[in-house]
Amino acid sequence: MAREVFSERYGDVLEERKAAFLPKIFDCVSADGTIIGDTICFAPDHHQTDSEATTIAGQVWMLEHIPAISRFLAFGRARSVPEEWLKHYGNLVRTVEFYFVTYAGRVEQLR
Repeated sequence: MAREVFSERYGDVLEERKAAFLPKIFDCVSADGTIIGDTICFAPDHHQTDSEATTIAGQVWMLEHIPAISRFLAFGRARSVPEEWLKHYGNLVRTVEFYFVTYAGRVEQLR
């Protein structure tokens, strides 16, 4: 669902594919690589653990080192996890947008 929502939001077809210079497959990448995003879903009503914080930090690090115009992380189910992460580490993020996608498919920017 996130791929469809962000394809519409960016006005471009986003597909699962590798990004430039990395072997990792990202969930939402435009054909020209100028838009790149990934999705992360944690269990509902979950609170951040060190493992989840590390997962988010790793995703942010990779996205910030990819030459793209738009970079984002889209979270689902547990809104509290990315909100808590941003509260503690958000000042370190330079070029990655954080979004929460509701069950109804509504996109809310976090921060």
